[in-house]
Amino acid sequence: MRILVVGATGYIGSATARALREDGHAVTGLARSLEAAERLGAAGFAAERGDLRDPESLAAVVAGLDPDVVLTSASAGGGLGDADAFTADRDAVQAIAGAIEGRRKTLIFTSGSAVFGVFARGERAEPVFPETATLPLSRAAFAPPSSGAAERFVHEHLVAIAARVEAERAALTAPGVRGIVIRPGNVWGMGGSVDIPKFIDFTRARGAAPYWGSGGATQGYVHLDDLVDLYRLALARGASGGIYHAVSEEAGQKELGLAISRMLGFGGRGESVSLDEMAALGGVRGVRLSLNKRLSAERTREHLGWTPQRLGVLADVEFGSYAAG
Repeated sequence: MRILVVGATGYIGSATARALREDGHAVTGLARSLEAAERLGAAGFAAERGDLRDPESLAAVVAGLDPDVVLTSASAGGGLGDADAFTADRDAVQAIAGAIEGRRKTLIFTSGSAVFGVFARGERAEPVFPETATLPLSRAAFAPPSSGAAERFVHEHLVAIAARVEAERAALTAPGVRGIVIRPGNVWGMGGSVDIPKFIDFTRARGAAPYWGSGGATQGYVHLDDLVDLYRLALARGASGGIYHAVSEEAGQKELGLAISRMLGFGGRGESVSLDEMAALGGVRGVRLSLNKRLSAERTREHLGWTPQRLGVLADVEFGSYAAG
């Protein structure tokens, strides 16, 4: 098949593009800049110039290339995950869906576990959300009165997630399109990730790992290679309208932070801070690291036969690919 990968120069997209090529597909990457196009060419991929923040140009690329599959693995915010980025992503997905509407193509949209973010004073929250959970979550579900989150954090999250859910719906409901949504947990491995390197930076700057409250906030994780395997399975077996979760293990904010602290030579030193301090350290990322984001992948395993093989995010942070960096 002819596949356009949006984000083919990124952490997730580059690994996915290589795997799809190994499977015999003709892969083209979307390149925002000449430099990105040259990187794709050097890696042996065709490149098309386009920008996630320019829906008109994106639609033109998709219409002109006429791929069998469009797989989005990147965000306009580069993983920032704020309302502006998620709104741009929504507009991009709507443009892509419009360009392939009624043409029996496949659109695989990479969303994320942030749609299930729950504020809980830095404590572990109990809800674990299945693929069938209704979105968006109500305010009472993601920020109850006991959540300890200031109104500005709640509002920012509410606006961002509303846009994210709209992007998912655009992918899933486009007429004549096999729309699929993948929701990965925090992706790790090969020394990369969206959030882990930032957590390392926060800890290095303070000489101790910061965490909100008790540091009990718990999030799902998936190794990059297992996520790539899920993309392959979704492409081969995924149902139109299918929603699939890529989560294989969980870790708490404090235990991840202390692994980072030990890796940096700080002796496992940690520090309980307020959510305001986490935001001051890392903006949206600091807040996002402090949420519960707990997902079940049971239906994904059953429906696609996905069997993640790589566990051990904490060990990899302390002794593996992150320590090597």
